[in-house]
Amino acid sequence: MEMLAKNRYFSPFSPLTKRVFPSTDEMSWRNWCRAFDQYSYSVNSRVSAFTDTPAKTVSSPIGTNFSSYKDLISVKSLKSRFGTESVVVIPENSAAIVNAMEALGIYTLGKVRTTEFGFGDNANDCVNPLFSEFTPAGSSNGSAAAVACGISDISFGTDAGGSIRFPASNCGVVGLMFSSSEKLKQGIVPVSSTLERVGAITRSIDDIIYLWNRYELSNSFPQHSEQLEKIALAAPTLPQPVDEEIFQTYEEYILRLRAAGVHVERVDLQGWSQRQLGWKIMAYEISQLFNNLESCLPIGRLLPSTKFTLDNAKHISSDEYQEACAGRKFLCKEINDLLIQGQFSGILLPIDPNPVRRVRVPPTQQTIPLHASANGPDYLTYTIIANLCNLTAVSYPIRVSSDGFPIGVQIFAREQCEVALLKTAKFLEELLPNWIEPGELDARRKIFNDAASYAEQSII
Repeated sequence: MEMLAKNRYFSPFSPLTKRVFPSTDEMSWRNWCRAFDQYSYSVNSRVSAFTDTPAKTVSSPIGTNFSSYKDLISVKSLKSRFGTESVVVIPENSAAIVNAMEALGIYTLGKVRTTEFGFGDNANDCVNPLFSEFTPAGSSNGSAAAVACGISDISFGTDAGGSIRFPASNCGVVGLMFSSSEKLKQGIVPVSSTLERVGAITRSIDDIIYLWNRYELSNSFPQHSEQLEKIALAAPTLPQPVDEEIFQTYEEYILRLRAAGVHVERVDLQGWSQRQLGWKIMAYEISQLFNNLESCLPIGRLLPSTKFTLDNAKHISSDEYQEACAGRKFLCKEINDLLIQGQFSGILLPIDPNPVRRVRVPPTQQTIPLHASANGPDYLTYTIIANLCNLTAVSYPIRVSSDGFPIGVQIFAREQCEVALLKTAKFLEELLPNWIEPGELDARRKIFNDAASYAEQSII
């Protein structure tokens, strides 16, 4: 217990590399877990990230890491609500990704919130831990919140058009969308059968690299054998409209990277409008899923935004869907030409052209943007490009805006290049550190640190 108090192993925000316990020090580990359980119960009552109270961790293996799963991912014997109040299912088996991570020794805490069936607009049921005035947004909002508040070391979600990267960025943490794996999608309620990927959220790039190495995740997510020889980034010129501060932050980031010696080349993408095809594909596939499940789903009790999206999606014909699937090839060719023929190791973009929505500002009724806006904001997002073009992607924060919300960037890379992608992100982070001043970050974490201190003192 003296070691627990003296070295502050308990701190939920310490880098995972520092939260290492001697393999024989069982007493310290049990004490740590008791403090952690008190902390997680207290903090979840504030943040509401978990759909159920997190599992007790005292029986977990010494030094293990804790994970949570988006409520579209089945976990054996835990309630699945799929982000809605109208359905409760207790699955007999876990999804493939849960089984794979548990087999590696990652301990499952529980299920975390998602929007209704992954595309509703009820993200505000969950609090953004470090930026509470702003919505966590995105359907993996519970995963982002569970990580940002220090409960989950890693949280697994899904990403069909940005649902990992968007909430991770909004909560000031790191999102990684894995390469496509049909096997690891088994046991997950799909939003889009062709665009969706499994992804993970961690507090930092260091943490995801640590977890990747410790649990040898390359065995679960096979990698290309070639090594990253140099970092060369393509930075597309952004189409208008885009928020002025997001635009300026992106431009300044490019200049700073160049000044630090990184090769960043400006490129003009011709396929910006092809993003709309991704949302049309997603909407059609959601509509087909609900058509198949209509007899067992209480459609009348869905949120207005969910029903509105479904009603609009029904008007997309099979021919339009096939045209959209064929049309995405133009953008895929353009992007892959950059990564292969252009020999770029990654494509750098902001997360979204629009600022993070404040909690008190109501969302738009349409949760899937089926039509490009002629004069208003660009709701088609930049994130969906990676899904359309079968890429892997990582997002991470780079600064706090003048309005107080985190601004992030994302890097796209070819499939099965997660290791090289994480090395790139780590290298860039080391060049331009401190996206938020340590003092300000500590101030934002005050209620969580207070909860941690109280939990720790109560067992000493």
